[in-house]
Amino acid sequence: MIYKTLARLFGDKKYYTSYYKSAIHKYTDIDSYLNVFRKVMGAKSVVKTKRKITFLDDLPFGSSFNEIKNRIYGSYRIVRELENISIILSEVKIHNYKFIVELHFYKQKLVFYKYIFKSKEHKNLLLNLMLDKYLNKDEADLRMKNLTITDNDNNRLLLEDEVHLSISYLTFKFGFLEHLFELKEQKELDEFNRSEKALKELLSKL
Repeated sequence: MIYKTLARLFGDKKYYTSYYKSAIHKYTDIDSYLNVFRKVMGAKSVVKTKRKITFLDDLPFGSSFNEIKNRIYGSYRIVRELENISIILSEVKIHNYKFIVELHFYKQKLVFYKYIFKSKEHKNLLLNLMLDKYLNKDEADLRMKNLTITDNDNNRLLLEDEVHLSISYLTFKFGFLEHLFELKEQKELDEFNRSEKALKELLSKL
C-alpha cells in the first residue's frame, strides 16, 4: 500500500521542517550511516525473505537520482553535505498515515532509504503490514524491538521500534560502504593533522 502510492504523493513545493534541519546536521556525520550498517551486520536475529527488497517494484537499489526525482510529484528538499552523497527528504501523508521519507544516493545511485513514523497510533498495523509484505508472521516475533530482514541479493531492511518506528533499507552494492570507510579514515587523518599542527604552534610559543 505504502510502496505503490509513494511516487504519486510528493509535490513540487520546498519541504522545510524542524526534521529537515536536524537531518542536515545528522548526515554531516559519517557515523550516522556507519551505525546503520553496524546494526545490520551485528544483528543477532536476521530473517530471510523471498521477496526482493526494493524502493518500488521498478526502482530498485542502484536507480539513478534523476530516475527517482522525476517520479516525485510533491514537496521535498535535496541535501548535499558529504562528498558524492545526495539526499532527498520529504514528508508523505497517505490518508491518516503520515511519515518521513529519506532517499540517499551515492554517485547518483540509490543506496539507502528510510521511513520514519512519528505517530504511535497505527504502529501495530504498520508492523503487521511490514511482516505481511516480507515474511510469514510465524517467522518473526512481533515483540522484537529490532528486526533485520535480508533478501537473496543481501539487501537489508532494519526495523527499529524505539522512540519512533523507523524502517531503514540499505544495500552493500555500488561501493557506498567502502566510500564511508574512506571518508571516515580521511576525517580521522585530518583531525590528527590539525591536532599535530596545534601542538606544534603551542610548542613554538612556550
